Amino acid sequence: MKKVLFAAVLALSALPLVSQASTEITRSHQCELMRVGTISAGGGTINELTEHLASQAQLSGADFFRVTHLSTDKLGYATATLYDNAEGNS
Repeated sequence: MKKVLFAAVLALSALPLVSQASTEITRSHQCELMRVGTISAGGGTINELTEHLASQAQLSGADFFRVTHLSTDKLGYATATLYDNAEGNS
């Protein structure tokens, strides 16, 4: 499990940043943000799953997302929680 999480962190750090794209966050940052939903992706490698989650987050209009589950067993599956800036929604 630690190898999968480590691989996920490495894969996520290699993703290019796109302007206006949703940004992945860590657990410590979520306290400052407002949760606005969840998304999931199935089928693919760690990179493909993460890219799919990032794309879904951007399409939903969320400012940030945090991967909450990542499995590469068989076809692969991932989930993420979506967040927006709390200050921007006041």
